[in-house]
Amino acid sequence: MIYLDNSAMDKVEEIGKICLKMTSEKVLTLNNVMYVPELHRILIFVSLLEKNGFKCVTVSEKIVISKGEMYIRKDYLTEGLYKMNVMTVEINRTSNSSYFLESYDLWHERLGHVNYKTLQKLINLEVLPNFECNKSKCQTCVESKYAKHPYKSVERSSNPLDLIRTDICDMKSTPSHGEKKYFITFIDDCTRYCCVYLLNSKDEAIDAFRKYKTEVENQLDKKIKMIRSDRGGEYECPFPEICVENRIIYQTTAPYSPQSNGITKRKNQTLKKMMNVLLISSDLPQNLWGEALLTANRILKRVPHSKTQSIPYEKWKGRKPNLKYFKVWGCLAKVQISILKRVKIGPKMVDCVFIGYAKSCKACRFLVHKSEHLDINENTVIETDNAEFLENIYPYKLRHEQSNGGSKQPRDESIENQHNKENPRRSTCQRTYTSFGLDFVTFLLESEPQTFKEVMASSNLSFWKQAVNGEIDSILSNHTWELVDLPPRNKPLGSKWIFKRKMKMDGEIPKEIRNLVELEELDLADNSFSGQLDMEIFNISGMRIIDLTDNNISGSLPPNIGRIPNEVGNLSNLLFLYLSGNNLVGSIPTSIGNLRNLQRFDLTNNKLSGFIGDYICKLQHLGDIYFGHNHLSGSLPYCLGNINSLREIHLGSNKLSSNIPPSLVNLQDLVVLDLLLKDMVGSLPPEIGNLKDATLKDVAVNQFSNCKLWGTFI
Repeated sequence: MIYLDNSAMDKVEEIGKICLKMTSEKVLTLNNVMYVPELHRILIFVSLLEKNGFKCVTVSEKIVISKGEMYIRKDYLTEGLYKMNVMTVEINRTSNSSYFLESYDLWHERLGHVNYKTLQKLINLEVLPNFECNKSKCQTCVESKYAKHPYKSVERSSNPLDLIRTDICDMKSTPSHGEKKYFITFIDDCTRYCCVYLLNSKDEAIDAFRKYKTEVENQLDKKIKMIRSDRGGEYECPFPEICVENRIIYQTTAPYSPQSNGITKRKNQTLKKMMNVLLISSDLPQNLWGEALLTANRILKRVPHSKTQSIPYEKWKGRKPNLKYFKVWGCLAKVQISILKRVKIGPKMVDCVFIGYAKSCKACRFLVHKSEHLDINENTVIETDNAEFLENIYPYKLRHEQSNGGSKQPRDESIENQHNKENPRRSTCQRTYTSFGLDFVTFLLESEPQTFKEVMASSNLSFWKQAVNGEIDSILSNHTWELVDLPPRNKPLGSKWIFKRKMKMDGEIPKEIRNLVELEELDLADNSFSGQLDMEIFNISGMRIIDLTDNNISGSLPPNIGRIPNEVGNLSNLLFLYLSGNNLVGSIPTSIGNLRNLQRFDLTNNKLSGFIGDYICKLQHLGDIYFGHNHLSGSLPYCLGNINSLREIHLGSNKLSSNIPPSLVNLQDLVVLDLLLKDMVGSLPPEIGNLKDATLKDVAVNQFSNCKLWGTFI
């Protein structure tokens, strides 16, 4: 029985447990609850809650309930009571546990953020009380346990040329027979028909795409609708513009997700594996990887695809492939000599190695292995369809077995010793002769003179005199020796002139110079080199002098010429940079300011434009500036006078304007000041006359207001 305020008594029917489900999905379980049918509300005493570890705070007509550091709920005062809104009420009359708070979030945190299935198993095993598991995501679990979703293969029904996949593979560690370093693949997503092109560099990828587009659209009489690649640098500008012009949708994979372009990646792996098998089985040199790769692609197009179980060639061409003409790659082939080179008495065949199939004709490609014909050199590639194949013989494998000694047959020891006494032991290795190809030509020149007397009698006397005088002037200017009296009882060392012809070179500067990592001085002056400056020249860490004066080098200066130390190497040791007498255009790169030890900078007689920036002021060891006879414009940097080491400034015959910086008067060691320009304005600083050590101060042909006082001072 319970007693109410109106002196009435009501009977308690049952005592049990009540589970209150709140709007926050948390469950509050009350034990030892008395059930009175006459009461239409559930009454909870705050004192009992506090007695069982709950914290109840009342303020401003509201109550906040929490347990430990966990917030439970908040309710407001209504008609003298704090009203609690719950979703449903479950009654259990048999439980006799104490007050506790049951929720999925609480047990999820107590058990170290285990997953939903584990909590459900514990409830089924009656290890945990029965509560509803919330399948909402835990933010902590998402941050700490997140893993990439698996990439599922997508089955699509498409037509040929609806989607083209492409990728470039790097093989530059081993250049091919034709100096190719990369290969690019184009795969039709519908038929899985693959085309492969060999490239010298990645910038040829766009040309390869144009070639591929022309070929396939002409064959199928359809247009490419979409092309997909990874985010490689080979498909930068202007490739997107080319796709827009041809109404092709260009797609790229998501960043750091090569799986999105997995078809091309797997294709490249398959091609390289088969290429490696062909090279190892035939024992051919690795520089024939290009021929092996093209043959591997030709084979894979004519065999069933592992995924689609169909033949790509059949789906592309509409007919079954013919495999009867296929031969073992790397086998021996007896190739018939052409009629034009065939002789009546002599061999009619040449031993070759089969290395692939011709692309534009019905013929095979062969590498000459052994030739006794004068017009056919070894290691040359020929194409013909007149050959007999010996598919069980590999010439290069036999050659290597012979070079390694092979297997010796057992012989009588006494006979072998007697043979060794009679005949000296000789090497069993087969001799190989180097062939430089048909383009190699030898020029016989007049021999160099051995004595000074021969020079005086030579027909090129004037040139030899000029060379001798130049050598003597160089010796004197560099103070190679000093004239002193001969000490007593000593004999002077003799000297001798050595005359060598220095041939004038032309063409581009070879890129192999970058391999000379110990090079300190590069002198290629007074030649006929052309082309553009290669950044690899500036990638030699110990370089101190670069002299490319009086050549035909064109293009602009590399923008990263002075970057240190990553892309173009550490040029902190560079002292002299001579680039005068060329056809350089563009502006002077700002990275020049990183060459902190530069002492002489010569860009005379070029076609450089732009302005001279403040980067020049970073060169605190700079002694001479030669920028004359260019198209430089703008004003002189004010900080030019802060380079105390300057001795010569040559800026004549340019388009510089504005005033002369007053800071030039600080250059007390200045010897030459050449400002023979047209557009300099303002007034000359009167302090410029204090440069007493200057032997040449030329500021004529300008628009100075006090130009009558100045001119050319010598």
